[in-house]
Amino acid sequence: GGMYATPIINYRMGDRVVLKQEKGNRYLKVIGREKPFFKYNGEIFSQLNVIDRAFSILKNFDFFILLKKDPFFRDQIVMQIEKKDMNKVSVLQKKFEEINLFPKIIPRKKIVLRKHGRKFINFLDIREIKGGRFKIN
Repeated sequence: GGMYATPIINYRMGDRVVLKQEKGNRYLKVIGREKPFFKYNGEIFSQLNVIDRAFSILKNFDFFILLKKDPFFRDQIVMQIEKKDMNKVSVLQKKFEEINLFPKIIPRKKIVLRKHGRKFINFLDIREIKGGRFKIN
């Protein structure tokens, strides 16, 4: 018998994970995906353009945008903003309508803005996340 090598393909997916520990075991839990472009209702959008549009109205990064599936498996974009910024909802909606995006804008709940390196993660795509966790030790 000879030795066979399994080829490994390495590519950047942009998955964001949290490290959990239970009963002496460590796990990675996938919480979403961050990527520079995303497809929504058949169109391609720049994540940076979406974040810039939100910042131009709110003047802060205290928001969180989540791409997910609704109960009927249709794409849905939900934007959570601070309660103090809820008076800017109609202006935000108009800013997004300019690029054919129609987010549901709600007051931010318990979601903590996760920090990755020096920047906050304001945008996650969880449409393809199946859940589960991966044991790492």
